[in-house]
Amino acid sequence: MGMAGYTKLFSSILASTIWREDDKTRIVWITLLAMSDKDGIADGSVPGLADFARVSVADCRAALNKLASPDPDSRSKEYEGRRIEIIDGGWRILNHAKYRAKLNEDERREYLRKKQAEHRTKAGNVNTVSTNVNKCQQMSTLSTHTDADADADAEKRNSASRGESDKKKNDSKNTPSVNAPFTPHLITESFSTPPVPPTPQFLDFPVDANRVPVDGVASKNQTLQPPPETTFKADFEKLWCEAYVAKFGAKYNYEGGRDGKAVKELEATKNSPATLIEIAKLAWDVPDGKNLYCQHSMTIHGFRRHINNIQAETAKHGGADAMTAPDVLMDKLNAIAKRPSGSRWTTAEVSALKPFRDITDEDLSKLKTYYHAKIADKSQDWRRQTLLAMLQNLPGELDKARRFKPATCF
Repeated sequence: MGMAGYTKLFSSILASTIWREDDKTRIVWITLLAMSDKDGIADGSVPGLADFARVSVADCRAALNKLASPDPDSRSKEYEGRRIEIIDGGWRILNHAKYRAKLNEDERREYLRKKQAEHRTKAGNVNTVSTNVNKCQQMSTLSTHTDADADADAEKRNSASRGESDKKKNDSKNTPSVNAPFTPHLITESFSTPPVPPTPQFLDFPVDANRVPVDGVASKNQTLQPPPETTFKADFEKLWCEAYVAKFGAKYNYEGGRDGKAVKELEATKNSPATLIEIAKLAWDVPDGKNLYCQHSMTIHGFRRHINNIQAETAKHGGADAMTAPDVLMDKLNAIAKRPSGSRWTTAEVSALKPFRDITDEDLSKLKTYYHAKIADKSQDWRRQTLLAMLQNLPGELDKARRFKPATCF
């Protein structure tokens, strides 16, 4: 069982109704918190949980029943005070996202302080390296000048020696007078100056975006312009921000790294930006208390992570008229994709299924085994994240399901 990360334990638990329960229930609750991942999912079985909590299986079952039951005295009225729900393969902590988001300001300030200190340290190292490079360049320049001066002195001495030798030869040849003065010959050298290259002419991007070149050549009053950006990322982010402002009256706070990665994954689902935004709009309209998954659609990365369950939830509480009620085969595929039974299908999903209506029960069984298996090494988990993506790549997914051999679990 892989446990990634940790869960913060707030002191407010001491004033909650859970702290009035028996010790076995409290221990099981704390154990579930420690087992949960970043999405509040705790994978395991009742005997396995009992072993972790060091309680009997009977006490563990009784504790789970209390945690999954309504609590009229709970401070949180969401989900009628229930703390967990049973899911395939384990349990989900219902208010996990709420408490995970309560990162206090002191922790944020401490985190930012450390990051800024690291940045200043790196900047200081860069300046030191730059100073050393400048010193090396100065030493190299000084050495070059010194060598050049030495060479010049040697050349002067050699020239003087040659001059004395030439003077003696001329004196021996020309003898009009012994005391005649020596007139040296002046040697002139001509050096050609290399031509100056012409200054390149650049075309600036236009201020007027509507101005276009004629016949591919920019005239005196026209300049070339870059092609407009029409990528999936640009279209999706533009539509998302516009829809968000229209719905909530505030600008969307874009989280660069997480949201950027989520947009790339959404593009891989082969849905158009317009289709995805319509799904998000339906999710935003689901009322509070009934939006277990739709509440995550307030951010792009949350929308991407829970898009499969978001579509199922919106089908129950809104937008059902635009979706198709499932038949027997579609409901089996709902189960494979871990969507609730009866979840309605989008037009794109119905269209993607049409070529594969004759899929056999044997293949469906293998596909379910493959998609519900626990794959510890996430780098080897190539399963599709949405029902639509699975249907659009169904032949390849069936090949992988037929070759898949589940690991032996205890």
